[in-house]
Amino acid sequence: MGTATDEEPMGDRESSASTPLFTFLIPAYRTEPWISETLDSLIAQTRPDWEAVVVDNGNVDAMAAIVAPYTDDPRIRLIRQENSGYGGGINAAADAAHGRWFVPLCSDDLVVENYCEDMAKAIESSPEVDVLSPDAEMFEDGTLRLFAQTFVQNSGVARRNVPTGDLTLPDIMEQQFLYYGGAFRREAWRGVGGHDSDTPRVEDLDLWLRLVAGGWSVRAIPDVLGRYRVRADSMSHAPGSVDVFEDEAVHAFTRAARSSGRPEDLAALDVAVRRLRYVSSIRRARWAFLDGDIPAARQAARAALAQRRTPRAAAIALGLALAPGVLRRLRPWKQEITRRVLDVIAARKWGRSHL
Repeated sequence: MGTATDEEPMGDRESSASTPLFTFLIPAYRTEPWISETLDSLIAQTRPDWEAVVVDNGNVDAMAAIVAPYTDDPRIRLIRQENSGYGGGINAAADAAHGRWFVPLCSDDLVVENYCEDMAKAIESSPEVDVLSPDAEMFEDGTLRLFAQTFVQNSGVARRNVPTGDLTLPDIMEQQFLYYGGAFRREAWRGVGGHDSDTPRVEDLDLWLRLVAGGWSVRAIPDVLGRYRVRADSMSHAPGSVDVFEDEAVHAFTRAARSSGRPEDLAALDVAVRRLRYVSSIRRARWAFLDGDIPAARQAARAALAQRRTPRAAAIALGLALAPGVLRRLRPWKQEITRRVLDVIAARKWGRSHL
């Protein structure tokens, strides 16, 4: 397998038959129960010109023992190092990558079997684009139950409203819908230094912002090509991480908007901060309510309403103020309806066994 160098002309790289089109960058840390499923989803690809660099980001023998048999496939390589965080792990994989396009992939997530095939078609149809982000299905760890919404929809954006052209900073700041498992042209990745962030909880978002601010062509495509595992211990779902997550996102938005200095970007910054704080306040209200702390839930609901006067925030605030007992009785009913809907979707689409 040949390795492309930065000195080669773009045309030579693009035409090199010995260079894989895609390199999957997979930092692995404490994901021993899931890493095999991740690698199996790569081996099942309908297009074979890919490679994967797995970084045992903690130098753990158990992880290495699971990944080692997969390295019998020459497309899969294992690097072992002390834990250097997600960014350090993914950059180590990028440094060893041979592919013309880099695909970050968490070691507990999956890709559909036609990921490489469909992404290659998207690249061929838009050769001027530097980064392409698809959508992803979301499924619950353990039950493997599909969520009713895709990754993009879960971010609060209707798929029909996703911009079709090059994304701007306002597009990303106001909607924050991009799935991190996209395809990044090698030159674009290296042009912004890969994962190089002082905001580790939102470093994928920070990467999108730096790419767009740097003038690289970034687009979203509607194809659902990823499979995003929702785990109970996910950092983004832990109540204690909400404040830090919010602060880092605000910092990343502010830096990007100020670096451009464009009035439209600075105006979008205010909208983005309000949206982020609204969503965080809604989460706090829900968690406090489930913990039985009604005063804290009411305070969080009022904070959400102060950021965005939506019908949802108003209904939550009113319900907590007047009839919190009714909300508690309604919640199990709502959860049961949601569970049944997801069961129907999973059975009709591709079923539990498909994962």
